[in-house]
Amino acid sequence: MIHEEPSSLYELAKFAKNDQSYVLKECKTLEALGLIELKKEKHGGRARLRPIALYDNVIIDCGISESKNAGNLRSLLASVDLQLMPIMWLTN
Repeated sequence: MIHEEPSSLYELAKFAKNDQSYVLKECKTLEALGLIELKKEKHGGRARLRPIALYDNVIIDCGISESKNAGNLRSLLASVDLQLMPIMWLTN
């Protein structure tokens, strides 16, 4: 696995081959979940956000049973954009 440590959201967007506004939105979601920190830094007189992983790895365990809500959960999971971005860089 390749490990990247982007110095800015712009660099992460280039690496992920995604629009910078999309990457910012997804990073804000990851930050709200407590998975990353977006550190404000100055570089060459310009402000930038540097994404910092807070964990070495993350395990998501979603047990889906055949309860009355299982269909709703499956629909929700199917609608989630699982292409948050390459998680390769999320190593500390």
